[in-house]
Amino acid sequence: MYPASQKLPSFESLDVNLELFEPNTEALITSLISELKIELTCVDVNDFLKLFKKKHPKEAGNLINTSLSLYFTHPTVLINIQSGRKTIFPNYRTLPDIDFDLLIPVFERDD
Repeated sequence: MYPASQKLPSFESLDVNLELFEPNTEALITSLISELKIELTCVDVNDFLKLFKKKHPKEAGNLINTSLSLYFTHPTVLINIQSGRKTIFPNYRTLPDIDFDLLIPVFERDD
């Protein structure tokens, strides 16, 4: 999907409002880190997410889905993915008003 020469920004480099995540998720992550005595400087994110998902599947799923959605809709990432465009649908279009009288024969049709 992405050209090999393309470098996407890291999540931490994006200006993201972390209040979009569930409030208790941070407390659950903190308790898991202290419970398992995880060293944050050398932890593999994917391994940690697997552990978190085993303990708290619903919260982990929400965290992962929200993070991916946030990342791939961020303007900085979209510019890299879409050759300079930062909106997903840059060409605004409206559909004409529907003539509902055209549906009358459909409703009156015998089955």
